[in-house]
Formats: sequence, C-alpha cells, structure tokens
Amino acid sequence: MDIILQEFISEVNLKFAFLEEYGYKKIEDNIENEDYYPDSEVVVKYIGDTVGIEVYWYFAGANIGVVFFELQKGEIPVKKIFFGESEDASRAINLYTLAKYLDKWDNKLFLLKDVDNVAISEIKKREKVIKENMSGIIEGLSTAVIKLAANIISGDTSIFNDVMHYQSELIKKQFS
Repeated sequence: MDIILQEFISEVNLKFAFLEEYGYKKIEDNIENEDYYPDSEVVVKYIGDTVGIEVYWYFAGANIGVVFFELQKGEIPVKKIFFGESEDASRAINLYTLAKYLDKWDNKLFLLKDVDNVAISEIKKREKVIKENMSGIIEGLSTAVIKLAANIISGDTSIFNDVMHYQSELIKKQFS
C-alpha cells in the first residue's frame, strides 16, 4: 500500500481511537473501487451496536470526511441513502452536512473548504491542504465528531431524518 495511504490509515486509527470508549470496533480499512479512479477512496470502518462510522478519503474530489449510518441487523449495510427514503438502504449522514444543519461550522475543525464544490480549482486547493496537513484535517474531524455527534456515536440516530431532509433541500437549491 502506498505510504500516503498508510499515513491516512495510521492517523485515523490514532485520532479516532476514542471511538473504542463508545464500544466501537475498527473492522477494516481498505481501498474501494481501486480500478476506477473517479470512485476510488480509502475507507476506515468502525462498527458500534447500532451505528457504523466510515472515515474516508475520496481521491478524485480531494475530500476527507466522516459518514454515520444505521446498521442493518448489526452489520454494515450494502446500500446507504443520504436523502429520500428507501426500503433496502440504511439512513446515512455526512459530518459536514451535520455541522451545517446544526449551524456549528468551525473553520478550525473543518480544514477542507467547499467539499461539495467539484470545480477543478477547488479540488486543487483541497489537494494542497491534504498534502500539507492531513494530520490536522483528521484531528479536526475527530474533534468535530466528539463535539457535534456525541448523541449519534452513542447510538441516537433521531437527528438523521432532519439532516437528510436538510441534505435534500441543499441538493434542490443546487439544481434550481
């Protein structure tokens, strides 16, 4: 595995070790969709009693982030849905969307800016930040999880519907 990918995994293991205090177990870290760069990412997965957490680095978009999702029968679901409804997918939310929904965006914690902006110029800016301060990015995200998602990592997903609705509204605005 590439040295920078190992650095990412090591940093996530270190900075998200606090999840063990909440009963989470790291279950895997791997590169997903390695054969197709536009979808490839490295993902570190944690599993609790009812909630799963993925810390990801999506290469093509130069985005490092955190996703929370509901487990299905104690297992990681095959499909996740971030807005709308689905019978065969688990509800999921992104830490960035949660922070915006709660109006708790903190530039000191969220070092990657405009993560939803896929313009090449913005991706290049995020790539530079990742190259220069991957550790700080991951540290900020872990602190944001503690500050903003304590209820979620304790198993309370009651906020998911509201955050998913907010995500849906953001998408509608983007395309109107």
